[in-house]
Parts: sequence; C-alpha cells; structure tokens
Amino acid sequence: MEKSTATAKVTITRKALDDTLSLFDTNIEAYMAGLAELAETDQEAAIGMASEEQLKEAMGVLYMEALDKTPLSTASIEVEYVKEGNMWNPTEASSDQMFETLFG
Repeated sequence: MEKSTATAKVTITRKALDDTLSLFDTNIEAYMAGLAELAETDQEAAIGMASEEQLKEAMGVLYMEALDKTPLSTASIEVEYVKEGNMWNPTEASSDQMFETLFG
C-alpha cells in the first residue's frame, strides 16, 4: 500500500517585511525632514520635490533602499503533505505555517 502522507524539511531564506517597512518608515521621515528643511531656504525647489510624480518616484527609491538594507534571515520548517489522487498538497496547517514564515 502506498503511503498517503509525507513531510518535507524546508529552510527558507527571506527578508522580513516588518523589518523592511520599519526601515522604509525611517527613510520617509528623513526624506520629509529634508524636504521641510529645504522649504525653509528654497520654497520653489521644495514644491518641485513635493509634486505627486516626484513623491511617487522618491517612495519607490526609498522602499528599494530599505529592502536592500533589510538583513536576510532563515527559518526551518516541516511541511506536511497529503496525497489526494495524483497530487501532493500541503495540509492547511502547513500552508498557514509557510505563509507565516514567509510574511509574518
């Protein structure tokens, strides 16, 4: 008789979203402080940097900088699979654990 369950030991290397968002917040605060400081001396330049287009571009750059600075971390988990017909599918608990490990 064929076994209908299996376990995979998986090591995941990732960058924690919480860490990235924290660094992104810090980058935004520094950018906005710099913009406020510029407005004190060159209001026209500050207005140009505060346009919707410029802010969108700056936010993209700031997010990518935060992502680059976010350290890698690893986590090891065991994923349980159940054979259903010809397919092997992770159990709901294992799917939840993988999601939490990747994005939690």
